[in-house]
Amino acid sequence: MNRAQIKESISVLVPHFCDKESIFQLLLAYGIPKSRVERLKNNKLNLSKRSDQIILRNKIFCQIVSKEKLNSTFIILKNSLSTYKYNPRFIIVTDFQRILAEDTVQKSVLDIDIEDLNKKFEFFLPLCSGRSNFIKIDKNEEKIDLKAASHILNIYNHIVKENGFEINRVSLNLNRFFSRLLYCFFAEDTGLFSPKNIFTNSIGKNTEESGDDLNFFFKELFDVLNKPKNEREIYHDFRDNFDYVNGGLFEAPHEKIKFTSKIRKLIIEAGGLEWSDISPDIFGSMIQTINRPDQSMHFTSQENILKLIKPLFLDELYNELEQINEAEKLEAFLNRLENIVIFDPACGSGNFLIISYKNLRKLEMEILKRLKQISSYKIEAFSRVKLSQFYGIELEQFACEVAKSSLWISEHQLNLKFKKELGLEIKSLPLKDSGNIICGNATNENWDLICPKSTEKEIYIVGNPPYLGSRNQKTCHKNDMKAVFKKNYKSLDYIACWLFKAAEYIKNGQAEAAFVSTNSICQGEQVGLLWPLILRDNIRIKFAHQSFKWTNPAKHNAGVTCVIVGLTNDSSKKKTLISALNDSETVDNITPYLTSGKTIYVNRRPKPLSNHLPEMIYGNMPLEGNHLKLTAIEKDEMVSQNPEVEKFIRPLIGGDEFIKRKDRWCLWINEEDVNEAFQIPAIQTRINKVKKFRESGGEVARSLIDRSYQFRYRHTAKSHLILVPCTSSEKRNYLPCGIFPSNYITLNSAHVIYDSEIWIFGVLSSRMHMIWTYAVAGRLESRIRYSSALCYNTFPLPELSENQKNSIQNHTYCIIEEREKHPEMIIADLYDPETMPQALLDAHCSLDQIVEKCYRSQSFINDEERLEYLLYLYEELILEEKMRSENA
Repeated sequence: MNRAQIKESISVLVPHFCDKESIFQLLLAYGIPKSRVERLKNNKLNLSKRSDQIILRNKIFCQIVSKEKLNSTFIILKNSLSTYKYNPRFIIVTDFQRILAEDTVQKSVLDIDIEDLNKKFEFFLPLCSGRSNFIKIDKNEEKIDLKAASHILNIYNHIVKENGFEINRVSLNLNRFFSRLLYCFFAEDTGLFSPKNIFTNSIGKNTEESGDDLNFFFKELFDVLNKPKNEREIYHDFRDNFDYVNGGLFEAPHEKIKFTSKIRKLIIEAGGLEWSDISPDIFGSMIQTINRPDQSMHFTSQENILKLIKPLFLDELYNELEQINEAEKLEAFLNRLENIVIFDPACGSGNFLIISYKNLRKLEMEILKRLKQISSYKIEAFSRVKLSQFYGIELEQFACEVAKSSLWISEHQLNLKFKKELGLEIKSLPLKDSGNIICGNATNENWDLICPKSTEKEIYIVGNPPYLGSRNQKTCHKNDMKAVFKKNYKSLDYIACWLFKAAEYIKNGQAEAAFVSTNSICQGEQVGLLWPLILRDNIRIKFAHQSFKWTNPAKHNAGVTCVIVGLTNDSSKKKTLISALNDSETVDNITPYLTSGKTIYVNRRPKPLSNHLPEMIYGNMPLEGNHLKLTAIEKDEMVSQNPEVEKFIRPLIGGDEFIKRKDRWCLWINEEDVNEAFQIPAIQTRINKVKKFRESGGEVARSLIDRSYQFRYRHTAKSHLILVPCTSSEKRNYLPCGIFPSNYITLNSAHVIYDSEIWIFGVLSSRMHMIWTYAVAGRLESRIRYSSALCYNTFPLPELSENQKNSIQNHTYCIIEEREKHPEMIIADLYDPETMPQALLDAHCSLDQIVEKCYRSQSFINDEERLEYLLYLYEELILEEKMRSENA
């Protein structure tokens, strides 16, 4: 069975992956013998007696669950010792819509929709019988891909285990060894070492199968590679065939590493892969795989790197080249390339530097070819673009080593291309000094000292720094933030450090910067906290790529929404705004919200900006230790035992209760009914528990002891209430709002408007309000954190006529009616874009048209234009408010 057959089998299976039988078909697709699968189905081989589990020794531990239990079950199984009793290669949890799986050997995780299983079929390849034969790579039919990283990881894990290293605290010597090993694999496949495969063959011919002398072999070879041939003695063995490498790669002495026959075999097998076409993306990913084995491969794809470097500098260079037709100007343009500096202060394994280097070398070749066509210019065998023009800072030593090796590899690849296209050979060995990459913490380093500026240099700062929202930051990250910002940094993402330091760096001199980031830095309160510190001293946003989905296969980036923001110190330049569809628009100014128009900061407000919007407040904070709140079961038991309790019980609604239709209740006792309530033992017991809870609490809790029969806050409606959850999924196109009768008591997990006109519900449910919320709301992880002070009170709503209010209200009722037609669906499903009923979506779209006409008669083209108009109106209303205040 080959890869193509497996992929085809999975593709056929996917549309029918809906029941337990699908798991058995999955095993068959990966070559598990049919007889064995039949015995598994008949429970003769199934080591679980549960109907929702399939356990096949050494293969899988699979559990079938409902949608809501998918993540929790996966976590429980991963952390339970009993899961590993039968040594499963894979832990699998599925609801037949989505599948979560962990490779217990590689420690990699798969989290995908079932419909994408055929795209990720390689994940389960270890299920195949005789996998050692199955994964053998034929150089003639398959180039190196991510399996190379898996191969190297396997070697790494064996060395770490054999030498007793801690998995995440290995020595610099081991890091350096892998950097050298990867370079040697590349060198023997590309002609740097000759003949082909000399490195791998030398291991096979000159070391014992036991691996006992392999450390000595590497020590001897690495010493030789660091010596010019004229300084070596004649060894009369394999060492005489290796050329001098230089560049510092083999300068440090090789320290002892223990090898085994298994490790030796794995190294020789790795040498059998095709390394000549190694991509910088793949080489970069290896650093994550090797040095961070607890994570999946993480790297920035060439596609995403080009999204940054093209608008930052590459497009401008090519545009300039197109305008040049004179040899003298072309030569001057060549000289310009010599002075371009690329600096990545979070360079990882060097992908941004590598792709930038490759593109500048290709541009250089274009210039040389054009010079050759129009003049007698003599091309020489050297490049104007040198590795010394590339600078980086990286926290991890091993990543620094790999970045340097990657740059050398890229240099050789481009030298080969130079020879192919221009007929001249640039010698790659001995190596020159590689890029100026240092190991350090970029937030603490002085960037001016690491990458010095000068009047001749044209510097471009690039990269994909760590994002880390405030809730995910460790103490070390918070200390870095404090060192950079001094104050008002606690709500900022970690990447804010790089943006701030980049702005400080480029404010003087010929320099520009651009980073990939999550879109959270352009949303919510971070805008007002961060961007006033960036957009000063003539610093402006040069270009921005609006929100787009991250396309890398790394598990920690799946589904992340990113932006790219470029900064310049030339405020007179035209700015470029790029949409998610890669449509670009030239504008005069780009705001921190990544719209065109004047830079505006939306700040928290204590009351609505629009006068005709009523007050919105938090629901009631109970502060009662869960003793006044009741589940449906508790409520029914209490009423059945004490029917008189019913008059003191009210339905309870909060954000989660509304979204997921959870049945909750509470004791609601007014002052005049206290004595009556205390006559009921079940109520008195609960009140006593509240009193005890508050007695042991803080100052606020203790101040409420005398009314332990009540929530801390006691807001109620006279006619009805409108409820907005405090948190909402970022996937929704509309903000789910609810209307409830006056007997409902609200919780502080939702915002509430009491006794308002119904058209308010329509405004809150509109696309215009959702777009505003997307832009200005904070985030809880990736979910929207709705805030009355930041989302509702700042929402710019124009004056509405009675006719407009009535029209909005009528369409509001249509939305409510469409919801009620689907009693089987909870709000979470009704507003999930994948499951939202078409009629409900149509009702919302009709409402959107009515609401948008309240803003202007002309239709909006897209959401970016809607947000741009809302920001414009926000500024207008702020100015009007200011004028009223001054005239008062």
